[in-house]
Amino acid sequence: MKNDGSMMNSITDVKKTARYDNIDLMEAIAMLMVISYHMTADSMTVNSDILGAPSAASYINYIVMSVLSVCVPVFFFANGFLLINKPLDLKKHLLKMLRLAGLAIVWAFTDSFAVMAITGEWVGLKTFLHNIWDMKIGWMHHLWFLGALLCVYVFLPLIKAALEKSVKIFNYWVAVCVIFVMGNMLIVEALRIAGYVITGRSLFITDNIFHIINPFRGVYGQAFLYFAIGSFVGVHREKIQEYTDSKRYINTFTLTAVLIISTLLLGLYGIYVCRSSGIYFDHVFGGYNTVFTGINVLVLYELCLKYKYRDNFLCRYIRAVSSCSLGIYLMHIIFLAIVQTSGLTDLAIAKNWLFNIICSFMILTVCLAIVQIMKKIPGIRRLVR
Repeated sequence: MKNDGSMMNSITDVKKTARYDNIDLMEAIAMLMVISYHMTADSMTVNSDILGAPSAASYINYIVMSVLSVCVPVFFFANGFLLINKPLDLKKHLLKMLRLAGLAIVWAFTDSFAVMAITGEWVGLKTFLHNIWDMKIGWMHHLWFLGALLCVYVFLPLIKAALEKSVKIFNYWVAVCVIFVMGNMLIVEALRIAGYVITGRSLFITDNIFHIINPFRGVYGQAFLYFAIGSFVGVHREKIQEYTDSKRYINTFTLTAVLIISTLLLGLYGIYVCRSSGIYFDHVFGGYNTVFTGINVLVLYELCLKYKYRDNFLCRYIRAVSSCSLGIYLMHIIFLAIVQTSGLTDLAIAKNWLFNIICSFMILTVCLAIVQIMKKIPGIRRLVR
């Protein structure tokens, strides 16, 4: 979730470190998507409940939501892209991991207490601690990202060592991540659809087709997947750039078309899962492991390559959001609770994508301003860096 490795730039101080403009834009888009996705929870802004409240609008909303599945994968991708070519000091890396774990603990208590205070949903100490341990949805479940990132960081020194030893060994690791995470999900999807077509009913197909030989079972495999893909692109970015530049058919039009088709296919797959199982399928979070989301992340990377930083307010805003993305991510749930309890989302005018985007942008901007202020306060700045 960091572009320059420190996340210390502000909207008025953006020229101190070399940055990748396209990664800045990707992270800014992804951060807005994270908030937008959480704004759709419980049909807060848009109705996508195609089972409980089916309608033409709910089906359209469900498909449109598919594009949001790139939100968190982009941050893992960006981490891999940026860290793989940076020197690694093991001592500093271990301290960074401890700080990350500390941030998760501090914000788990902070977000949970803030949401209780805002919603009036007070609980006893035992239940409070139990909710934190279980990462209660709506309180601090979004902090799963820090835990997943920490898991990846545990292996980062080994990944770096493999790359320094042999690019082939590094590529092997990337291939393992793709096969056992995205490949696994692709096989599962194919079997589910084939079973439904043949039998006319939903068949139980395990989510882990590789069973006990899958090294990513029981963990957030998507974290390793997108970190690996981002690392691969970071290592081979010049060759990838040369290849894409040499192909005339790889242009904005075709990339946008691929993005739309891939998004549509993810939405249709989600609808199939919902209809065949009778259980609502969250195809944003549940879509992280799919080939559709993987394609969309790579397409977004290519599209964002055309973006170049210029010294104007919009570019400074984009860079600032990227630099402050961790802090924004950690605190945005508090403002979601404020919006939800205000009664604003109960209004008829709130049940559409326009309201969702405007409200998400406002939350993003407020969080950005607060994070920038916190960064200027000694001691407090460590909570958002």
